[in-house]
Amino acid sequence: MPNYEGYFSAKAIIKILCKYRLKQAKTIHKYHLLRDISLHPKSLLLLESKKKTDLNLEDLFPPRRTWVRPNLVSRKKIDNTHNIRIQSLYKTIITTHLNVQQKELIPPQWYLNLQRFIEKIQRQAKDPDSQHLNRPVIKPIKKENSPACKICRPISIYTLEDRILISFTARYLTDKFDPHLHNCSYAFRSSRIAELKNHHHTIEQILKYRKQRSKQSIYVAEADLEKFFDAINHRVIKSALEKFALKVTNSGSTIDDRAIKIFHQYLASYTFNKDVFVKNDTDYFIPFKIPNGRFEWPIEQLKKLYTDINDENIGVPQGGALSCLIANMVLHDVDEEVDGSPKDNELLYLRFCDDMILLHTDESLCTAALNRYEQKVSSLNLLMHKPEFILQYGEGFWKKKSKRPYHWARASLDKRNVPWLGFVGYQIRFDGAIRVRKKSIKKEALKQKAEVKEVLKALNISDKTKHEINENSRKSKRQQTYALKNRLISMSVGRVKLHNYRTAKNGLCWTNGFQCLTMNPVSKSQCRFLDRNRYKKLRYFKKRLSHLIKETENKDDNLKPIFFGHPFSYHGFLK
Repeated sequence: MPNYEGYFSAKAIIKILCKYRLKQAKTIHKYHLLRDISLHPKSLLLLESKKKTDLNLEDLFPPRRTWVRPNLVSRKKIDNTHNIRIQSLYKTIITTHLNVQQKELIPPQWYLNLQRFIEKIQRQAKDPDSQHLNRPVIKPIKKENSPACKICRPISIYTLEDRILISFTARYLTDKFDPHLHNCSYAFRSSRIAELKNHHHTIEQILKYRKQRSKQSIYVAEADLEKFFDAINHRVIKSALEKFALKVTNSGSTIDDRAIKIFHQYLASYTFNKDVFVKNDTDYFIPFKIPNGRFEWPIEQLKKLYTDINDENIGVPQGGALSCLIANMVLHDVDEEVDGSPKDNELLYLRFCDDMILLHTDESLCTAALNRYEQKVSSLNLLMHKPEFILQYGEGFWKKKSKRPYHWARASLDKRNVPWLGFVGYQIRFDGAIRVRKKSIKKEALKQKAEVKEVLKALNISDKTKHEINENSRKSKRQQTYALKNRLISMSVGRVKLHNYRTAKNGLCWTNGFQCLTMNPVSKSQCRFLDRNRYKKLRYFKKRLSHLIKETENKDDNLKPIFFGHPFSYHGFLK
């Protein structure tokens, strides 16, 4: 394991910048695609404003046309197109560096900018007191993509320099603290451990537990913390940091003081009560076109925990690299309390960030474990959705955030029996069948709808303007449909081809997020619903383009018919 400064090597900084650059390119590319299909002036202006990102990377990298593509041997070792592009950009930078150093060529301006940027990051990492982290820009994002929704999540946007400092500090501290975490913790673990844990492994553990106790009764309890990242006190975080630093010291290692300083600067840069919640009574939401927007916060419950809540620093940025580490640090004491010594071999306790699930063959012992969890969470001044009793299984079951122990078994045998349990987006039946929670299915269907709507909006198609479609469109009806179809396929199963769809890694797509799904009647029905919904949206799209008679611009470049069937379907990727 490298020392703290080793995490800020020029190679490491360049690699993370390449990832940011490709992420930015993906965002911009999406709007370029929309721009290339439309001639409508208003749409072009709107798309031009939308493609702006919060990262300013253009001055640090060479133009796209000069990137050096990896050779065939290198490409075969890379699992997906995204990583090939990262490797291509990285190779371009290294090639330029060698030409400047060995052949003494005049360095291009982007290369000089990149060198200065790297040196700036390394100076700040070496001496954190020379410049503190800036307070992030708070951007509201609606919880639901609906005009009626007014509740927003605060997204914290740090400067590029601060983002890299936070990311590498989080990586360093995670590698140091990870050996001292419990095996029951599955979220945001170190990539240096032999098997990187993720949410799919929690499902495998539940299935294994069920199989080993197939002839025994199993009781399940679920708990969800309320507004964890928004309600956690900085004093609790600092206490957890001190405990882990002591664990590392006692194990014969050390923690670099500079990492601790960056950590404290991160805490000092943000609080929910002083930086976010106060914006509710201002005109803050107007520029974001969210009239009457609000940030939710359980202030009345928190007031009961503190003498004066205004004297407290509460909340950390959601989704930040160090925030993920904070969740594991703070809840480690809870893990110790529930799953520590003496070890109960009949208890299965799994935690993924602030969500947890308990399984036990004894209802009273399952209740006792849940009580220990609840008491320890309360001692940390954290809020938890009150666990509810399950009197009868039905639609209301899924609306309950936290649940007291229930019997995981066939519902027809007893009205209190619950056939399904839910965890990390999956739902598992007592016989081992797996499905996706309804909310995730609905969300994916809405994303399909949004993709179609975005293209139609770019073309400015409405009942009043449908006859103007030939003036608005750059492409023919066939080309427009082909492009949209490919976007929907990429969103669902990734960039796969007929020759490699069984072996290719899907990358960021819906099916990759639910790798544990198996072939059973319920999951087949869900996946076929998404396939049908995608087909319906494409059919609707063709109907809206019925007045488009424009021919393909380049008649020699006719699109060959492609079979978009089983290999490109949601259903086709079930095990």
